[in-house]
Amino acid sequence: MTDRARPPGRNWSTIAAVLGGLAALITAVVGLSTFIANQFGDAPRATPAATTKPPAVQPATAASSAPAAGGWREVWSREFVLDTTGVLLDSDQPVRGTGAFHVISGGPMISPAGGAAIAALPAGQPATPDACDERVTTHSADNVTMDSGKRVCVRTPAGRVALLVVEGATGDVNAGWTVRATVWQPAS
Repeated sequence: MTDRARPPGRNWSTIAAVLGGLAALITAVVGLSTFIANQFGDAPRATPAATTKPPAVQPATAASSAPAAGGWREVWSREFVLDTTGVLLDSDQPVRGTGAFHVISGGPMISPAGGAAIAALPAGQPATPDACDERVTTHSADNVTMDSGKRVCVRTPAGRVALLVVEGATGDVNAGWTVRATVWQPAS
């Protein structure tokens, strides 16, 4: 009897499973290392402000001169429509449809692009730049479902932190969502 050659592609599923397992293991090790470093590191931690003021609906505001808690400075705060054209948050005002999208919405979800990272900010957590920065570090997601009242933290490629508060759909949930954004950058 002769040995038959295995049909091509039969081992690919095994290889893919092994690589997937390795990727999951590496992700777990990095996550655990980050958690341990955050919990037991020597760096001092900034504590979030005891009270927060919900963002009011108003025209864009100029950057404030005083740093926010934790060494952040507010760059701008504004309401705008987030839709599938995307928005750039690393500018002095939100820039839509620039081709360099840092946050895009696709249907009823918001997704990061261009090196941005996002995470939902649960109710009860303070709406501060420190809280958003920590949330994105520990709970970064591929996308966040858009719902009225949802708070989404964003870290931009330039190191800014933004809080997007979803105010509601602009009709069809796939057409766009009205959001109020507050964007901070490091004060230094």
